[in-house]
Amino acid sequence: MTRSRRRKLIAASVLACVCLLCVLLLRPAGKGGKPRAVEIYLNGSLYGTYAWEPGNTVEVRQDGGKVNVIRMTDGGFEMQEATCPNQDCVRQGEVTAENASRRALGNRVICLPNRVEVRLILDENETGIPDA
Repeated sequence: MTRSRRRKLIAASVLACVCLLCVLLLRPAGKGGKPRAVEIYLNGSLYGTYAWEPGNTVEVRQDGGKVNVIRMTDGGFEMQEATCPNQDCVRQGEVTAENASRRALGNRVICLPNRVEVRLILDENETGIPDA
């Protein structure tokens, strides 16, 4: 690859990263609809839909001792505990109607090692994130 072509590729990559960062940072705040339910998916299939009730927890137990604990909060939900080694899903924090449009995963928390996905369902807008 020539030096000129390499420079153009680097410049295009930097520009793409800057554009992506701008889109993520400049997204409008969520509409603030009231949470209605929490959907939990296991291995890509719906595990269950649970009415949103602050303080309630749902445990997803799998073979091999895999466990995820989802706690419904005053504004949404959070992954309270997980047996996954990296704990990225726990560190993703609380998902609320107000912050869903500003989060990288929108209205979701995903535990890749345990193959668990949790979604916040709102009264007003199913995803809480703006259409592209």
